[in-house]
Amino acid sequence: MIKKTVIVIIIFLSLIGLLFIYRQKHPYKKSPTMSKIIRGEMLFRDEKVNVAVNSTFTTSLISNSNQADIVGFDIDLFYDGQYLKYANTENSNLDMFDLFTSSKEGQLIITGIKKVNYQKKIIFNNTQLVSIEFQTLKPGKTSLKLLRKNNSKNDSNIIIGNNTDILDKVNELSVNIGEITSLKKNQTITLNNNIKITLKDFSLAKQECMDCISGAQLTVEKNSEKKELVFKSGGIGGKKVNELPAFNYLFKIKEIKSSNVDFLIYEN
Repeated sequence: MIKKTVIVIIIFLSLIGLLFIYRQKHPYKKSPTMSKIIRGEMLFRDEKVNVAVNSTFTTSLISNSNQADIVGFDIDLFYDGQYLKYANTENSNLDMFDLFTSSKEGQLIITGIKKVNYQKKIIFNNTQLVSIEFQTLKPGKTSLKLLRKNNSKNDSNIIIGNNTDILDKVNELSVNIGEITSLKKNQTITLNNNIKITLKDFSLAKQECMDCISGAQLTVEKNSEKKELVFKSGGIGGKKVNELPAFNYLFKIKEIKSSNVDFLIYEN
């Protein structure tokens, strides 16, 4: 009985050895039919913009298709109608697509379909799709967002020839809308969070003076803490300083006039 058991063990070990040798000579290979995963991108060119209230700004969307041939795309964009109003869309020389735009407050959908008579491949490589213009309605922070959901047909997408959506990455655009505030010399106003600002002094260079400097000095106070912001521009080879932060606010000179200074004030 013991002899038979030993023989069985020897045969089993021999089979294991033969299997190991076979695997060394014939390693596992992935099926050649397994396709490479293609990942596309649809991105706002900028991730942040500072803009004045009651004005307009334009943002661009770019796309990458990772060498895949594109037959269509959808841009499904959401925004807050309290802060922004859609104004216009401009095609970025994508003549090979028919574009369709629909909008309602808070949402903009742009669809691009490859023209049936266009026979060449279309590959997105940091390609600008469209430029979109918005009007700002009130000061504050808001954003533009591209809707992207897994396994959904009602969202942003990039479509290749087999009707597959390859869109994998999107981003959003942060929009900081500032309020225009006009100050005269020694005038003080109070912002939110009990922050006081005072225009201590300013100067406006004459246009004919190439070496003269325009500037302003702003005092920003919060409780017992105080910061002095010094803005300047002009002069031969002078460094321009027209935007400075203080206490979670960003102060930017919009225009220095003869009797006052206009500031753009943003919440950081």
